[in-house]
Amino acid sequence: MRYPHISISNDLDLDIKKYSESRNIKYSAAVSELTKYGFKYLHEEKNIDQNNMLLDRIYNKEIYIKKLLEQLYSDLEIDNHTNPNNNKSLNQFKNKQYKDSYID
Repeated sequence: MRYPHISISNDLDLDIKKYSESRNIKYSAAVSELTKYGFKYLHEEKNIDQNNMLLDRIYNKEIYIKKLLEQLYSDLEIDNHTNPNNNKSLNQFKNKQYKDSYID
């Protein structure tokens, strides 16, 4: 086991003391635990960032697909290109879906 010399700020020292008292462990054990948690957090942070990027991509594709479906539903008459927001049938469909999806 190593016994390194470290310098920390007074605020951090107080936080470590509070942590060690709340967990009923020695100061050095508290420093070791918090260091392990810090390294674990760094590893998890990378995974969280990757997951957030994937969720952003999925969300953007979902919006695109929704707009395509709205346009398709609105343009069932192939000769006419209508505004999906003005389509009575589509608005009725949206209202029904909205009501169905939020009923507990």
